[in-house]
Amino acid sequence: MLAVAVVVVVVVRLAGGHGTPVAGPGSGKATSPVSDQSRLPTASATPGVNPSTPTSFAGVWSGQVRQPPDDTLHVTLTLAGGQSTGTVRYTATGVGACSPTLSLVRATPHKLTFSQTTVPGQTCSPGTVTITRTGTASVFYSFHGGGLYATGSLAKG
Repeated sequence: MLAVAVVVVVVVRLAGGHGTPVAGPGSGKATSPVSDQSRLPTASATPGVNPSTPTSFAGVWSGQVRQPPDDTLHVTLTLAGGQSTGTVRYTATGVGACSPTLSLVRATPHKLTFSQTTVPGQTCSPGTVTITRTGTASVFYSFHGGGLYATGSLAKG
């Protein structure tokens, strides 16, 4: 049984770039975050303090998130205790994958906030990823940025 649930909100434009929707499975359209750095959020941690991932959040978390109106993305989030960065991978059937960089901007014992930045050559949108502990092995994951949002639960392990 998963003790920590992660709900992830991820707005991912997996293939089209710059907001161009890409046809996905079913009747929905999967998109990946736009690589427009001017839309990157400017969240910051307490001045003079470099946040790091609490060990209780360390590990590999995975699950599915919904991106309205009809897209479902598989998310794999990897975090290391004591670190200020993490990795995330978004995949959708028939669309491909996107692996942006996550930089921790704020950390509490129950909630982490990351800035998601794009990697050259990928079409993920920049934005903010928030991870909120919902149990010992589950978290709520959310993404918002560039007019997109996605949310869902992730489980550890």
